[in-house]
Amino acid sequence: MNKERKQKHIYKFSVEARRNVSRAQKKRVESGSYVNGFYGKHHSKEWGEKISKMQLGRKHTEESKRKMSLAMKGKKRSKETKRRISKAMTKQWQNLEYAEKQLKAIYATMKTKPNKPERKLRNGLNRMFPGEYKYVGDGKVWFGKRCPDFINVNGQKKIIEMFGDFWHSEEVNGRTRKQEENQRIGYFAGYGFKTLIIWEREFQNIRRLKKKLIEFHKV
Repeated sequence: MNKERKQKHIYKFSVEARRNVSRAQKKRVESGSYVNGFYGKHHSKEWGEKISKMQLGRKHTEESKRKMSLAMKGKKRSKETKRRISKAMTKQWQNLEYAEKQLKAIYATMKTKPNKPERKLRNGLNRMFPGEYKYVGDGKVWFGKRCPDFINVNGQKKIIEMFGDFWHSEEVNGRTRKQEENQRIGYFAGYGFKTLIIWEREFQNIRRLKKKLIEFHKV
């Protein structure tokens, strides 16, 4: 038996053998022993982190996405398997390096542009403080998991956030207006930045809005 025939003989499995392997794999998934793609094997924390880093930024071709979709079609996961997957994803997103890379990739595909309130604020800032503030809400600048709307580019560590009345309302996120402001101000303060929050409704009184911007800029 030559080498080529010998290899074919070694790797050729009967239909029954393949069926048995499939059943065994299914049992391992349902029992929770299926870990990191190796049946019944548990890896060290260090090795798990290495695998996670290897997956960062990895892109699949349309063909591979199609094959994965077909492979998962019709398959049902147990509640325990869903819980384990959810827990693993939550832990993964707690990693700032992972979260930042994923969010940057998402923003890159979205090609985010300033909305109407952001455009109005950008025009106002350019008139009042030429060359001082730049719109970076399209993903140009990141602080951990947060991308600010405007940042001072002339030596001051200052950020200006544009809050929409609906998307930052208590009905949507469960926080009061003051809690919503403090959360964002406190977050960027951790990176050494002062933050000013501008609400969409404040455009109703331009004089008061200008005064608020001037006081923040000169401090």
